[in-house]
Amino acid sequence: MSKNEQKYSDVVEILDSYENLVISVCNQANVEAMEVHIGGDQLTRERFSGAKRLRAAALTEMERFHHLTPITFELFHLQMSVLTLFYQQLYNTTNTEPFTLHAQKIRLLRTDADGNDVKNHYNHCKELAVSFIKSYIIEAACEQFGINDYNTVPDIHLPNDDDSVSSWLLEVVQPVTEKILDACKLDSDLDHGYCDKASDYANLVLQLGVLFMELNDVVKYPDRDRLLAVLKILMVILKGHNTRSKYALEILRLLCQQFALLSESQAYSSLYGMFVNTGGKLDTNSPADLEMEHLVRLTKGHLKAMCSNKSESSVRKRSCAFYGMKKICDNFDEQTKVVHRAQKHKVLSSVEDEKAIIKDLRKVRPFQHVCGRQIASMKHCPKNPVKKINTVELHKWISQNQIKFYYEIGR
Repeated sequence: MSKNEQKYSDVVEILDSYENLVISVCNQANVEAMEVHIGGDQLTRERFSGAKRLRAAALTEMERFHHLTPITFELFHLQMSVLTLFYQQLYNTTNTEPFTLHAQKIRLLRTDADGNDVKNHYNHCKELAVSFIKSYIIEAACEQFGINDYNTVPDIHLPNDDDSVSSWLLEVVQPVTEKILDACKLDSDLDHGYCDKASDYANLVLQLGVLFMELNDVVKYPDRDRLLAVLKILMVILKGHNTRSKYALEILRLLCQQFALLSESQAYSSLYGMFVNTGGKLDTNSPADLEMEHLVRLTKGHLKAMCSNKSESSVRKRSCAFYGMKKICDNFDEQTKVVHRAQKHKVLSSVEDEKAIIKDLRKVRPFQHVCGRQIASMKHCPKNPVKKINTVELHKWISQNQIKFYYEIGR
């Protein structure tokens, strides 16, 4: 459909086509028309809800888009927003110290990872961030266990049974996590000249970085309880980073739906409907909007190949034939024994990069608190956004929006 989401008249026509499709499919299947979960990025979600509000007083269920509910945001754009926050907090082009994000980007020749434009360099920025976070996790473990080299095997005796190993692991890891979380809460030393900016920077890397990796992991292996727990923390962090954060409000809206506004069946179906599994395996899940981005890229490639022969009917015919064209091309390549030449791998080895980062961190030892240690290229050390939160204002914001979402027309 050649429609513009920035115009409500076009959005209404898009939802009309969705409603007609739902009713048509259900009629052909001889079942009663059912509610279907729809969504998109933050802007699309807002436009869809606005279009439903415009039709709220219509006479028939079809005109009110009764079967298009609930409407939610999607997770790929949330991942992008969280990664952007990570870079806004930790990436500074003036930093030259080896334990900083910008310095490691230069040292590792990750020139495509533009931290000031994460949206247009998402994959490269994500690869650098993940390597950087993993290296800091290993550095924290080395500091905790008193290991001088990451190749050294610690003299630790593990229990024999699995239950004991789990309990032992929690006992060992808990002091590290508590220390990092305490650094997020306490500011008592800042006014007395005892602060360690390198240690503060390292703690912030783990506070934000581990949360980002947990979000990536739960998107790959969907689990409702884990996802909702991560979203609660992200809502507070995004709200602290920007009091007008759109995704903080979207997360609150989703949490209200999941815990109060939707039935248990609707809550589960809508949340797991935010994922697509293209491989049929446990680890081949991806956000629905990411798959849509891939489809948009494929469509643009085919439209470019059509040159000037574009009309609404020709574009529709071409897009309907994508799957068949791919099968024909793959079969032709197989029958004619076409050899696809492998190119030189353009992405540098993340393992070797992480070893280089760990080697630099072992020299600096950022998790070893040194009173008064400063960062020459950094006048103000970044702080966790949670520290900026006014608890009273946060509770007021949540309460006001809870009432708004309860009476919302177009959810």
